[in-house]
Amino acid sequence: DTLIEYWNTYCKSCKSLARRQNAVCAMTALMKYLHRRGDVPECYQRVLFGENVEILLEMRLSKIGTAFHPSIPLALKADEYLDALDDWKYMESSKAVYRNDFTWYFMFLELNHLEHSAETVTSWIDILPDCPNQIKASSSGSARRSHTIRMFEKYLQGIMESNIIAEPMRASDHLPSWSKSILDGFIESRRRDGMTDKTLTMCRAAGCSFFKYLEDNGIDNPVSITPDVVKAFHNHDVHSTQESKNAYGTKLRQLLRYMADQDLISPTLSFAVSASCAPHRSIVDVLSDAMVENIYEYREKASTPMELRDTAMVMLGLRMGIRGADILKLQVNDFDWKNKTVSFIQQKTSKAITLPVPTDVGNSVYKYIMNGRPESAVTGNGYIFISHQAPYIPLKVTTACRGALKRILAEYGFELSTGQGFHMTRKTFATRMLRADNKLDDISNALGHARQETAEVYLERDEDKMRLCPLEFGGVLS
Repeated sequence: DTLIEYWNTYCKSCKSLARRQNAVCAMTALMKYLHRRGDVPECYQRVLFGENVEILLEMRLSKIGTAFHPSIPLALKADEYLDALDDWKYMESSKAVYRNDFTWYFMFLELNHLEHSAETVTSWIDILPDCPNQIKASSSGSARRSHTIRMFEKYLQGIMESNIIAEPMRASDHLPSWSKSILDGFIESRRRDGMTDKTLTMCRAAGCSFFKYLEDNGIDNPVSITPDVVKAFHNHDVHSTQESKNAYGTKLRQLLRYMADQDLISPTLSFAVSASCAPHRSIVDVLSDAMVENIYEYREKASTPMELRDTAMVMLGLRMGIRGADILKLQVNDFDWKNKTVSFIQQKTSKAITLPVPTDVGNSVYKYIMNGRPESAVTGNGYIFISHQAPYIPLKVTTACRGALKRILAEYGFELSTGQGFHMTRKTFATRMLRADNKLDDISNALGHARQETAEVYLERDEDKMRLCPLEFGGVLS
C-alpha cells in the first residue's frame, strides 16, 4: 500500500519520464536492500517496475484478509520447487517464466493480505490480466499460470510425481454411485485377472455405456435389469463395425457375469447379449513400396533430434516388426551391441524375445542416442525414447510411434488411411518376410506370436504364390 501511494502521489506527478524512472529505480533499489535485511518480501522489488502498479490496482479484491507478509515462507519453497525441476531437466528459460508467475502470485497475496490456498489461486487466476509484461500479447498465459501454481501446490503436499496436475475426468465418474461402484469392482476384478490397460479401458467403456443407458431409462438398481432391457441396450449400442460391436458385447457379458457372481442379477442374464457376426478374415493393410522407399530416403537425411527419434522408431517397426508399446519400453541395456541383438519382454504377450538387429536399424538407434536424445530426467535414465519437452521422461503413449510414422510419410505427401496406425510397420515387416520365402514358423517367431496361427493372416498378401494355387470352378460354368 505504501508503494502504491508513493506511485500515485509522487511518481505520477513527475514532469518528465526520466525523473519518474529515476524515482522508480531508487525505490526498487531500496526494496532490494530492505529484502536483504529481511524486512520485506522479495516481490516488493517488482511493484513499481514497468508500471506494474497499474496492473496491481486491478488485482485488489473487495474483501481483503489479515495475513502479514504471507509470501515470505512461500518464496523459500518456490525456490526449492524450481530447483526440483532440475531433476526433470527443465531449461532455465522455462524456470524464469515460472519465477515470474510466482512473483505475480506473491504480489497478489501481499496486496490482499491473503494466505496461500486453493481459493486464493482461483481468485488470482480469475482476476489477473492475461499477459502482463509479455512480448506476445496474443498468447494466453492464464492456463500456464494456473498450471504453475497448481503444480507448486502438489510440490508443497509432497506429491509432485509428474507435471500433470490432475487426472482427466472419465465418463464413469459421472455415473450414479450404485452403478459406479459396480463398474469399479468389475474393472478391479479384470485387473486382478491380468488384463492389459487397453482391455480394461474397453471394459470400462462398455460398462459405462450400459449403465448410462440404464440411467437414461429410469433404471436405478440391478434388480430392475431384465433380459428385454439388455437386448434393447445391445440393439441401441452402435459401433462402426460388427467386430467392434461384438467385442463390446463380450465385455458386457463379462460385466453381467460379474454382477451375477455378486448376487446382484440372475446368472442367465448374460445370455441376452447376442453375437451376430460370422468369422471372416480381412486382407492386411501394409505400407506401399513407395512409402517404404521414402522412409529409407527420410532416414538418410534425418538430422534434427525429432527426425532422428522418428527414424529410429519407424525403423524398429519396419525392419524388425516390434510393436509400438514395446519400442517405447526399450532401454539401452536391452541391446547387445557386440552381437547385434535386442532382448525384451513383450508387453502384449509377456513373452521374452531376442531378435537380431539389422545394421541400418542399429545405426538409426545409435545415432539417435548419441546425436538426438536429450539428457533425461532421473525417471528416464536408461530408456531410449523419451519426451523432447520437459519433463524429459519416458514416452508412455503409443501415439508417439504413430506420430513418427505420420510425420515421415507426410514429408512425401502420404497419409495413413482411417483406422491405420504404427502397427502397419509390423504388418509390412511380416508380409515382406513371407514374400522372401520365409517359413510361417520363422515369421511367427520373429513377431513373437504366442501361436503360429496368428501369422497366417499375412498369407493373403503374397499374391504371387496365391496365384499358383487357384481352385477349379468345376461344374459351375457348365
